[in-house]
Amino acid sequence: MLRAVMISLLLPVAFAAAATPVEKVVGLLEKLHEETQAEGLAESIQYGKFSCFCKAQADQKLENIAKASSSIDRLGAKIKKLASSIDTMDSDVAESKKEIKSLEKKSEEDADTRSADHQDFTIKLNDMNGAINEVTEAIEVMRGGMAATPSRLCRSQQRLRR
Repeated sequence: MLRAVMISLLLPVAFAAAATPVEKVVGLLEKLHEETQAEGLAESIQYGKFSCFCKAQADQKLENIAKASSSIDRLGAKIKKLASSIDTMDSDVAESKKEIKSLEKKSEEDADTRSADHQDFTIKLNDMNGAINEVTEAIEVMRGGMAATPSRLCRSQQRLRR
């Protein structure tokens, strides 16, 4: 546009010697018309290129948005599924902890019971062994294999009393 103004100012000087003022104006208008058409064509080409660029960018952005939305939906579903799994596993862990405590308590009770039973068994075993020894000695004394001394009989009686 600036060029057109400059040309319009300089052309009258160039045509001043050969043409009339109307011819000069007509010549200037024709040149201005040609320049305007050339500038319009250049702008049209630039606009077309820019328009294609914008459309390609917009299409790419829409495609990226669609992919991202799909990915977000897929990952959201995965997060919900994993959160559900976490809740289930937390529940399982809590139940397992309760079961472990119960089993530990039962194990302690069973150990106490076995210890008491062992003590009873040991006492009864010692009593049985003592009784067997006493009976064996009494049989030997009855058979006459041993001399029945009063001290031996007293010991036998004392053992039997226990």
